[in-house]
Amino acid sequence: MPVFTSDLGSNVDDAFITAVDIVWANVHPFFAGINVSTSASWTFKFFDEFVFTPAKTAGKDAIISEVGWPTAGASQGFADPTVSNLQTFLNTFICSSNSKGLKYYFFETFDTPWKSAKWTTLEGSWGLFHPNRSIKLPIILPDCVF
Repeated sequence: MPVFTSDLGSNVDDAFITAVDIVWANVHPFFAGINVSTSASWTFKFFDEFVFTPAKTAGKDAIISEVGWPTAGASQGFADPTVSNLQTFLNTFICSSNSKGLKYYFFETFDTPWKSAKWTTLEGSWGLFHPNRSIKLPIILPDCVF
């Protein structure tokens, strides 16, 4: 039975890799304050350098357990939480990741108002859809043709 946990990509170290069968890491360029125009390339580089390569060296698989872009709340450095920036991230990350064979889980499907109520607006606004299941317009999900 494979055993794993997920943590921030910046918390992945040799002890973490040794303790799990599959290395799962959350990689959010938004929290690194990265401008959305370079966020996909930053994500690939960060994941490769700090998670994938060390995991591969240890003979283990690595997966991005959370990656996405928020649409509301406070900015972080050069990262602004807007619907248009979510679209840019989708356009630059999804098809490229798929063509690289990168394993990831997009974060997240729906906005979560309970997180906004408990913490901040930012925490509850990572969804592709509103809580009522309507897509955040004008978002268009990429059609990745290979």
